[in-house]
Amino acid sequence: MSSADSQALVADLARVHGEPLRRFLRSRVRNVADVPDLLQEIFLRMLRVPNHEAIRSPESYLFMVALNVMREHARQESREHAWQRSREHARQQSHQHATPQSLHQHDANAVLAELPAPLDTDPELQAVADQRLEAFGRELEKLTPKIRATFILHRRNGLTLEQIASQLGISCAMAKKYLIRALFQFRHAMTAIVLIGFMAWLIRDPGYSTDAGEQHSLTLSDGSTVQLDALSKIRIHYTDHERDVELVKGQALFEVAKDSMRPFVVQSGPTRVTAIGTQFDVRRNESDTIVTVVEGRVAVSDGSLLSAGEQVTVGPNAVHRTPHPNIPGATAWTQRKFVFDATPLSEVAEEFNRYNQRRLVIRDPGLRDFQIDGVFSSSGPSLIRFLQERPEMHVSETDQEIVVTRRR
Repeated sequence: MSSADSQALVADLARVHGEPLRRFLRSRVRNVADVPDLLQEIFLRMLRVPNHEAIRSPESYLFMVALNVMREHARQESREHAWQRSREHARQQSHQHATPQSLHQHDANAVLAELPAPLDTDPELQAVADQRLEAFGRELEKLTPKIRATFILHRRNGLTLEQIASQLGISCAMAKKYLIRALFQFRHAMTAIVLIGFMAWLIRDPGYSTDAGEQHSLTLSDGSTVQLDALSKIRIHYTDHERDVELVKGQALFEVAKDSMRPFVVQSGPTRVTAIGTQFDVRRNESDTIVTVVEGRVAVSDGSLLSAGEQVTVGPNAVHRTPHPNIPGATAWTQRKFVFDATPLSEVAEEFNRYNQRRLVIRDPGLRDFQIDGVFSSSGPSLIRFLQERPEMHVSETDQEIVVTRRR
């Protein structure tokens, strides 16, 4: 089998089995934030198989590779934590003794020596790591002394642009210009590793999402946690200055780790919710966003400041603060419960359908505004029994749907 045929085979495996494999990993690893990296490693290993024609069942082989990668990942985690602690200590010592002159003369080998040694002993993985480090080293040597010094001070020593400018005796604007040149140089160089870039794009993580009836809890890299409700999706983008999470659809409960230097921001359509350390719930509907604060305080993009026990609904043209919000009711979904308080039956059906394969359908338009009160299990039977007992309603069931009409 040619190299092109092998790439096509692995690309087909990624398209067909990428999502099931993602779910398989998410249900078995301790930190779901590691899943994208594990996925990339699995498909890279598949790509390096010398003879794909000898694989009788590519799907079975793929999941066998996944199990091997998971076992290696579990062994590496403890070693990585120990290494990070020692690296942080070494970085602090290095920062105390670094001088502009020494950084001007800092060569690629010295920088590469400070990077972590690969923990995996697989020679093929070692070769991939060496390829990346070699490309990095070549590009670092191409930089002029001051641009190289700027890059090292920023990336290795963690200095701000103002601190870099002070150490190198240049303006802050020039330090920023040097850093941009360095980053552009590396980004341009990395496009040469076409295959790795292609695989990273092919199996890139589109975010974290749930299906009907599914809920998921995940821990982010900063220690914050997210509980994701059914039929919900988020995208995560962390930088040195801000922790951004986009709520694409659905609902999520955020418990934010405190970091005053990096605000935690949730974007729900045009609504922006900012917190430093708190617990709050965000629900994105078709036409508005509901923000409920359980603990701490948050700021909403319209200028509203919310404290624990407060709730606001942000629409396209108006912001409504709920007078007496039911905070436990707003987060009852985390206990797989519905809490309805004079809720129109049309909205009840919409909520029910997020959790159940059989859809609740309101056939009579006159019943859509019928108000429902009560606490029900999201699994469905208690709510359906309640509707069956209403004298105004007739409930019929099939394998695909539950239909509510007006009783004749």
